[in-house]
Amino acid sequence: MDKLIIDFKKYINDRGVSTLEINSTEDKRRVNNLLGDFFPNDAKYKKVIFSCLKEGFVKKIQNVSEEDRAICIKQLAESLHKLEGYDRKLCYECLNILGTVLFGENFEEISKDSEKKIPSTHNAIAEEEKPESEIDTLIEFAEMGNAPAQNKLGYCYENGEGVPEDLYKAVYWYTKAAEQGYADAQYNLGYCYENGEGVPEDLYKAVYWYTKAAEQGDADAQDSLGNCYQHGEGVTKDLNKAVYWYTKAAEQGDADAQDSLGYCYQHGKGVAKDSNKAVYWYTKAAEQGDADAQNNLGNCYQHGEGVSKDLNKAVYWYTKAAEQGLASALNNLGYCYQHGRGVPEDLNKAVYLYTKAAEQGHAGTQHMLGNWYEDGEGVPKDLNKAAHWYTKAAEQGFVLAQNKLGYCYENGEGVPKDLNKAVYWYTKAAEQGFQDGLIRLAEQGNADAQYNLGKCYQNRNGTKNIETAIYWYGRAIAQGHADAKTAMGNIAFLWAST
Repeated sequence: MDKLIIDFKKYINDRGVSTLEINSTEDKRRVNNLLGDFFPNDAKYKKVIFSCLKEGFVKKIQNVSEEDRAICIKQLAESLHKLEGYDRKLCYECLNILGTVLFGENFEEISKDSEKKIPSTHNAIAEEEKPESEIDTLIEFAEMGNAPAQNKLGYCYENGEGVPEDLYKAVYWYTKAAEQGYADAQYNLGYCYENGEGVPEDLYKAVYWYTKAAEQGDADAQDSLGNCYQHGEGVTKDLNKAVYWYTKAAEQGDADAQDSLGYCYQHGKGVAKDSNKAVYWYTKAAEQGDADAQNNLGNCYQHGEGVSKDLNKAVYWYTKAAEQGLASALNNLGYCYQHGRGVPEDLNKAVYLYTKAAEQGHAGTQHMLGNWYEDGEGVPKDLNKAAHWYTKAAEQGFVLAQNKLGYCYENGEGVPKDLNKAVYWYTKAAEQGFQDGLIRLAEQGNADAQYNLGKCYQNRNGTKNIETAIYWYGRAIAQGHADAKTAMGNIAFLWAST
């Protein structure tokens, strides 16, 4: 900065300019050309210094005592900031450059020294002109094209740190940094596209950005890309590539990837089945506190898969995961307490753990608790609670619970009797192949059950199934069921067309 001041002063003096003032259109043209010549590659200084002069800096500062000079500089800088929208720090810097050039080489030192002498009557002004905040500095660097700053600013907008939460602005800044090749931003942008945060969900773009970051060695992106290949999201399913990327991330210590790689080895997904390697990777992730890996490792110890069977260690790892609230671990630990596996049998503790798992949405546990409350096993018999848990599991598509809930509505157990709802849930179960309840209602003459049963058979195709569908449609039609009549007509039309 000192060199800039010296060079600028020399440039002005060499041209016989003793002062820079804008009093007319001709002055404006002259000064603008002068600054353009001196700052050909740095437009920000030219613009701000020109604005300083345009606002009458020379006259204003000439009429200010040395004691109040710092205050004046601050006020002028704030005025430019509000009027032109320039950064406060840049405004203050340019004003000091001009002051030093026009009024003496020690101007900046005088300004700094005079700040210490600011009278108490000016405390309010001094308080208002605090140094830029961290977020202001971050924005300044981001706008200058600094990729790490752009990425961090995107993070701030995504999480509402220092700025109001704004996912659209987060994506804007992530994109700026990602397009410069910044791997962290590429991963963050991929995440936004995968989850539809600030942009419409687009799995193909997510894979594009994950790949960019993964190829630079970003472990989070490698893990996410492996997941995309494993499940065929945004890319053709390829278990070999999934294992490749999981391995890359796992070797860098990424716990999620280590758990996923352990799963691949345990089940032979994209790699030869190897229980020992599964335990190795599960252990790596579990020791880092990954709840899924802790639960999976507990399962390996419980069943002696890839490691010597050890129920005490199984309980240890299940407990670690359960303490983090993992529903499947709560369920598994509940099983251990129910049956005394690795811990003393404790039915009350088992019910407590099962309930915790059910409250977190574990469908299998919800169905099991429904059975317990229905039969009074381990808990007082309570048909209302039984129906409650059956409903929770049924709504998640758990077929046994759907059939049970149909039975509850058919017989008014724990819920008001409602044959329409009974048919609904029996049909849901039948669509998954569990049709005992629907058949029973159909055989009892329920027309809706007969029609829905006909649909289930029709959807399975095959001559025998179509014939069975026609049979049940026919029984429903005999009771005046209009939808069954339409369905039968559709079958007749299809047969006539073949």
